[in-house]
Amino acid sequence: MNPKLVLAEILAEAFRDVWDGRRDLFALAALPVLALSIFAAVMNLVLGPIIFAMPTDGTANEMMTPVMASAVIFHVVAFAFAQMVLVALFAVAWHRRYLVSGESPTVLHAVQWEPRKLRYLARLIGIMMIGLVFSVVPGAVIAGVAGNQVLAVAVSFAVGLTMIGRLFLALPATAVDQDAGFGHAWAMGKGATFQLMGMTVIPTAVTNLAGLLITSPLAGILTGFGAAETVTGTFLLNLVAGAVSFAGYAVMTTAYSIAWIKLSRQPD
Repeated sequence: MNPKLVLAEILAEAFRDVWDGRRDLFALAALPVLALSIFAAVMNLVLGPIIFAMPTDGTANEMMTPVMASAVIFHVVAFAFAQMVLVALFAVAWHRRYLVSGESPTVLHAVQWEPRKLRYLARLIGIMMIGLVFSVVPGAVIAGVAGNQVLAVAVSFAVGLTMIGRLFLALPATAVDQDAGFGHAWAMGKGATFQLMGMTVIPTAVTNLAGLLITSPLAGILTGFGAAETVTGTFLLNLVAGAVSFAGYAVMTTAYSIAWIKLSRQPD
């Protein structure tokens, strides 16, 4: 392990930073969360009648039509892309808030598109695609050769997280216009793979659990009123879930900013 990165200390500082900067978090995340919630509601309005028409009695594979399948795939891909765009807008501002002395980005500046954010988005998409490829390939090989699905899933998860955790070091560098090549980021993370994976897994797990605890009762209430699958219900659920998720992104962003600072001081 890299002695410069103590996972517990970094995450404690990251959670503390987000709590202390909760006003900045609200200001910088409000528009992205609202935009993502509106996008989800519109998608539900357009594709909902097709997707929700699928049977839920275990015969979906037999009954799903090409139109249904296309709607589901488009919904997943479009929502994921929209989320990455909005996360990039938010994360660049949040990185710079921590890394650039004296910079206090305004709401307007945070959502304003600029080349730096395009580079950040491109690298974020690249990292996620690399993680996907490097998780699917070994998992498929193990499933095909050994026939052990549990082992295949475990290996896929571990390899994907390793790639993503190490390469995420390119993101704070991109936010401050520093060297952000994937090779450089991978080399920086040598000896710190476990800590970098933890910076992704732990904030995600904590916020997912918090989101579940908050949205489950809300979903139950909306279901009771028959509104869970309506445009309004989708908007409200995504608004709450999005707020919690962006708090998790803020923790993760701060954690990687801290890690990048510490590893940048490390002699080559």
